[in-house]
Amino acid sequence: MTLGTEPARRRRLPMFAETESPGLLGLAPRAESRGGVHLPDSGELSPPALELLSAVREAVVRGTGPGATRVFSLQQLGETDRHEIWEMLGKGEVSIVVQGAARYEIDETALAGVFRVRTRSAVGESLHLEVGAVPAVVVAAAEHGTSPDLPLESPPPPGLMNAQPLLAELRHRMSSQAFDAPNHVMSLTHLPLSAEDSRYLARVLGAGPVTAVSYGYGTCRVAATARRRVWSVQYFSAMDSLILDTLEIGAVPGALLAAPMDLEDSGARLSELLRDAGPAA
Repeated sequence: MTLGTEPARRRRLPMFAETESPGLLGLAPRAESRGGVHLPDSGELSPPALELLSAVREAVVRGTGPGATRVFSLQQLGETDRHEIWEMLGKGEVSIVVQGAARYEIDETALAGVFRVRTRSAVGESLHLEVGAVPAVVVAAAEHGTSPDLPLESPPPPGLMNAQPLLAELRHRMSSQAFDAPNHVMSLTHLPLSAEDSRYLARVLGAGPVTAVSYGYGTCRVAATARRRVWSVQYFSAMDSLILDTLEIGAVPGALLAAPMDLEDSGARLSELLRDAGPAA
């Protein structure tokens, strides 16, 4: 599908500040600077590290079931093992930050469907690997850290063009869409929006607990709004021009999910890595 070029005065729903870069969100750099899976400098892994990664491989190969994940804590490993596993898995295309009772900093590894999760809370910091389409905390935060209501201002502010009918459709979708239905996408790209429309939409929808960036073909920025199962999903060109601005109603947007085919490939790559990472004969 050809998305075309950005009109001169296209307005975006300001879920991300105009001057804000992914780095300021605490997210990872562009994919071009990321490395693939590699062996540790020593050329092999310790028995505890091998055991943990073998369990990860088993979870990837067998699958976790729809919507499920498997968590593998790194806390029981020594500092060297934790560092080697953390670094050797490389970095993939997706970075996510979840804010709640704790802060969760999530990076997909170079193995799609295998995520590194750093949890920062008042009691300290912990690290784990998680296998699945997306870490469970992302789904939980988007579902339970948001509101099912969509209150509107009465009377609405002056200067609106299309915000009111757009919000009416959004309200209908929120109340009628089945939980397991495919996500519904509302494109804002070709919808005339005044500056008042954009400000009103951002104010009514609010900021939710999840922000993310996916680097695949260009850049996709995703933000959960404060309204349950309503996401701002924006696609940018390589020149960082906005080419598609959408609201997505439903579960976690596909831009953040590891596909089953990718998980199969990850299982094969991890099996190969483990064959090379064992003690030398």
